[in-house]
Amino acid sequence: MFSLRSKKAWSWYTQGKFLSWITLIPILINGCSSTKILDIRNNIEEFKDQQVTLNGEVTETLAIPFIRTGVYQLDDGSDRIWVLSAKNVPERGNRVVVTGTVTVGVELAGKRFGVMIKEADEE
Repeated sequence: MFSLRSKKAWSWYTQGKFLSWITLIPILINGCSSTKILDIRNNIEEFKDQQVTLNGEVTETLAIPFIRTGVYQLDDGSDRIWVLSAKNVPERGNRVVVTGTVTVGVELAGKRFGVMIKEADEE
């Protein structure tokens, strides 16, 4: 038999687990809602001028000293894409989550070149 004290302890334990899951669910949903870079590249018309969230590792950077913006290449495991930063450029090897608009740099004879993400300025 359980004593009243054990039942209270069990109640606190299960409520704590429940609250932990409730807190974790939005994080999991947000993590699952990121778009794959390969999907963007394969469906440029669908994603053009749309806001997306990407999650990946910074593989290359190009930043001009003393200027806030720059570009970095993001690899999510499916492909790579350049991101025009609205903030400081992250260092190579960092894992980042970025939200921005899919833009097409150059369009010639119906072909698109220079697909990139313009990071949303959150400030």
